[in-house]
Amino acid sequence: MKNIQEPDIEFVNEKINHLEKTPEENLEYFRSEQFDKEGLTETEIMQILTDCINISNDVNSFSNIAVFCIEKLSNYTLAREMFQKAESLICEFYEYPDLAFSILKHLKDLEWGLKLLEKAKAIADEYPKAIRYIVIADEYCRFTDDKVKCKELYQLAEKYATTTREYNRLISSVLDIMNDKEYYMELVDKANLLEGNPSRMFDFTALLKLIDS
Repeated sequence: MKNIQEPDIEFVNEKINHLEKTPEENLEYFRSEQFDKEGLTETEIMQILTDCINISNDVNSFSNIAVFCIEKLSNYTLAREMFQKAESLICEFYEYPDLAFSILKHLKDLEWGLKLLEKAKAIADEYPKAIRYIVIADEYCRFTDDKVKCKELYQLAEKYATTTREYNRLISSVLDIMNDKEYYMELVDKANLLEGNPSRMFDFTALLKLIDS
């Protein structure tokens, strides 16, 4: 019997023509970091950007436009302006550390990023929650060498941690981001003393040995 070979089917991703998209549609591409400038002139890109900027009204939109300006256009002046607009629209706690992360990673502005983290900490101090201190500490650890400050923040998270979920998140950050194995084991022991916690639920000794190997 003759073998019938299936024809090769070539899957081609249809190129997006951003010039045919509405500002609202293009803004979504910026927000999802999927805007493709290939094939567009500088004038066309700037016109699309201007249209999107004119309808933007939230932190995430301006922040993602800023990242695009840096990563794709190397336009740090416009990026800084977009980050400033993003900061002016902050109205929730998590928007501070999120914006700080983008500024620290892409703009490399340590002073500005840390100021945003301090604003986040002021909110956390007024309305303390373990997870709030954890996300602030995570960014300090990622972008500074201030281990003392990082541990102080994680200890504040520990102070307000009351559930296994909060301890699990804290333990992961201390090991994976701060890389403090001694403090990590202290937290594991405390987590195992939580009322209702299954026996040795947080026994990550095997994981620690694997990391040391």
